[in-house]
Amino acid sequence: MKSCEKVRKEVNVFLLELELDHNTAFTAGPGQFIVLAPLNNRSVMSRPFSVVDVDGNIVSVLIEVVGENTRAYSRLKSGDTIEIAGPHGSVIPIEKEVSSYILVGGGIGGIALILLARELTAQKKKFVILLGAKDITQIPGIDFFMRY
Repeated sequence: MKSCEKVRKEVNVFLLELELDHNTAFTAGPGQFIVLAPLNNRSVMSRPFSVVDVDGNIVSVLIEVVGENTRAYSRLKSGDTIEIAGPHGSVIPIEKEVSSYILVGGGIGGIALILLARELTAQKKKFVILLGAKDITQIPGIDFFMRY
C-alpha cells in the first residue's frame, strides 16, 4: 500500500494507491477492474474496483465507504499489505474510424469511465461526459475527469 486519502471532505470516497512489487508489470485498459481481498473476517468475497490510474507499479482505485470492507480499505496505511487480483474485464474498444464519443455514467459507477476518458484524450478523440448524481459532490471521480 502506497497511500490512502480522502478525495474530498464532503464525500466518503477514498483514493487507494496500491504499490505492487517492483518486479510486477501492471497494465489496465478502459473498462478493466481489480479485486481486493476482504479485510473483514465475516466476509469471504473479494470486492471489485475500477482502475482509475496506473503509473508503473502503482495502481489507483477510488472506493466509496458503504460497508465494513470498504471502511477497512479506507483505513489502510502506507506499508500495509492487501491481496489484489486483476486486471479483470474486457477493455472497452476505441475505434480508429470514430472521432467522437459520448460517455454516460452515474454516481460511483461513473468511475469506470475515467481510464476511457484518459485513453480518448491520449488518442486525441473528442468526447463529452454525462454523469448523473444528486449534485456535483456525489460524483466521486469528478477531480479525475477534470484532468481530461
